[in-house]
Amino acid sequence: MTTRTADAAEARQALGKAQPPPHDRGRIKAVLTPMIDVTFLLLLFFLLTFTFRQREGSLPDCLPRRTPPIAPGAMVDMPLEIRVLPHGPARTGAMFEIKGRPFAMRTPAALYDALHAQAQLLSAEHMPVRIVCRGDVQWRWALEAYNQAWRAEFRKIDLALPR
Repeated sequence: MTTRTADAAEARQALGKAQPPPHDRGRIKAVLTPMIDVTFLLLLFFLLTFTFRQREGSLPDCLPRRTPPIAPGAMVDMPLEIRVLPHGPARTGAMFEIKGRPFAMRTPAALYDALHAQAQLLSAEHMPVRIVCRGDVQWRWALEAYNQAWRAEFRKIDLALPR
């Protein structure tokens, strides 16, 4: 070793810093560059291929149009009324009641089964359905009732406020 490099090495040791010699710095950059490139390629791949899942189903129908007033004495189909009530300790769940049925359904699947059985008895496509929600029910449960009625092939579905 020459005295100049020996003095530099002693000075580095005296400072307590272990810095690589200047010719080693280029080698570290050469080793890190491909790893950084691969990291950014993976990040770009996952960003471009990621798809978001929808939490709620979509409404497959338009909002109801304003209907003309009904003439006195005209026959009106009585709608099948589904009441959505809050349920659970924090009132985050829901219970579904069909007017005229003696029991309430606690799951959307049970609501679908009851609506499907009702659709077999009636002409579901022409039978109106009214979904009545209490004010403290989460919107997702009203939407769930709507989706189950649509799945049971009811097409005239309307949302209403409780009386």
